Amino acid sequence: MRDAFLRDGVLFPIPVLTADEVARYRAAVEALERDEGAPIVRRDRLHERFDWARELATHPRVVGAASAILGPEVVSWGTLLLRKQPRDPSFVAWHQDGEYAGFLAGAPALSAWIALSDSTAANGCMRVIPASHRRRLEHAERHAPGNLLAQGHEIAVEVDEREAVDVVLRAGEMSLHDFNVVHGSRGNSSDAPRTGFIVRYSGAMSSTVGKYVR
Repeated sequence: MRDAFLRDGVLFPIPVLTADEVARYRAAVEALERDEGAPIVRRDRLHERFDWARELATHPRVVGAASAILGPEVVSWGTLLLRKQPRDPSFVAWHQDGEYAGFLAGAPALSAWIALSDSTAANGCMRVIPASHRRRLEHAERHAPGNLLAQGHEIAVEVDEREAVDVVLRAGEMSLHDFNVVHGSRGNSSDAPRTGFIVRYSGAMSSTVGKYVR
């Protein structure tokens, strides 16, 4: 498991949630959407507001898989909900998460992408360039219309999409990807929402990272 992750910078699919757990977490997302009175596209740091999000970020099977890569001392310092609505062309530009996390000061880090609905090529699943985590690439702040990246960054050099792999997941499965692997996603061309919950983990703490899990 760890050797494959170190080689490719991504590992999937990893079963982590039962069908009942998927239904409960997805119901919490749908309830939040009803409370807000508008479709949700992106919400950051939900673990600071909701017990269900904090529970998911510290779920034993999720943390256990992250620990198998990062070691026994695992720090969770961020969460992100991405919910692509039906027929929504919004996308995530090619990028490396390490571009946004200078405060980690080189500590090993990864993201767990937990599928709360099936994540397929049709509904805009994550796509990765395997083995691209071995070097950092230059990014540019372009703010392309429809780009879901909060800071509008994207990789400044051309990415060979022929090398891209679709990270297809069933609801209840997750992927792990290295903070420096090149990844992105297309829009949702299906008739149902695609819902993913992302947790950021590091294998070491710095003074600026809050410790939420062991």
